[in-house]
Amino acid sequence: MDELRKHVSKSALGMEIGPFHRPICPKREGFNCLTVDILPRDQLLQAYAEDKDVIPFQEHIEEVDVLLSSGLFASVAAYTQGQEARVQKAEGSLSYLISSHNFEHLPDPIAFLDDAATLLADGGFLTMAIPVGSRCFDCFRPLSTTGQLIDAHTSGRVKTTLGAIFDQSASAATHSGGQTIGDRNYDVAQVAVDACGGMIDESSFGALQFTHEFGHSGGIHSFVFNPYSFLLIIEDLQACGFLPLLRVQEVIDRPGQEFIVHIVKISEASRSPLPLDAARRTELLRQAIAYYIDDLNATRQLQNSP
Repeated sequence: MDELRKHVSKSALGMEIGPFHRPICPKREGFNCLTVDILPRDQLLQAYAEDKDVIPFQEHIEEVDVLLSSGLFASVAAYTQGQEARVQKAEGSLSYLISSHNFEHLPDPIAFLDDAATLLADGGFLTMAIPVGSRCFDCFRPLSTTGQLIDAHTSGRVKTTLGAIFDQSASAATHSGGQTIGDRNYDVAQVAVDACGGMIDESSFGALQFTHEFGHSGGIHSFVFNPYSFLLIIEDLQACGFLPLLRVQEVIDRPGQEFIVHIVKISEASRSPLPLDAARRTELLRQAIAYYIDDLNATRQLQNSP
């Protein structure tokens, strides 16, 4: 929690995306923070009224200020037109933006980062918590590539793809003993994929097609990262001219399921090209792959533990 609040001041205006029942910068603690979600608070309460994991924390669900109906910037711009808006201009209005376990769900992460850069004031921070692919139910899924993010962006993707729904439904990993996969503390020999509920066939695939067309796919991980693969993607993108006003200040690997990223918005005057040479890209690729392999090797060692 403290790491996610590292660049947060209670008095400064910021924004938290989809905090639901576990806000990082809650209004009740004095944070001047706008809450973004796809549903208003009353509908969130109704939708999760019988969820045993949510019931004890219902009072923590924030009033939603910004309804996410389209892109982040467009949604904030629409909010500024309301009578109760705390800002009258979206561009450059935020000192910080908090995104916890949101980035991996996005159909177009580049568009989100562009919107964040537009909303942040110079010197403002985007802080994200992102799950490590090899330390959650994605442990059998390959890491996402820069090209996949570029394809999502250049095609103007606005919803989760059928392919992403299939990949998670077919490869989501569960532990035979009911153990949660949330670190390197699982025995990979005791992990199996869900295979679309037990069997991949035309019927199960048809159900995925229905979800893609008509259902809610908000829980799907469209992309899979670890600390080094994320950094590689950002450096690739910036070398190609994307995200010119954002700079990764810190990527923090820590025990558990997630890594933390702090990204700062720079001024237009500080903007400069960021070419990426072969040696640096090779280094990041090796680190990303080694990280993934090291996690899986650590889980194999559990098989021989007393």
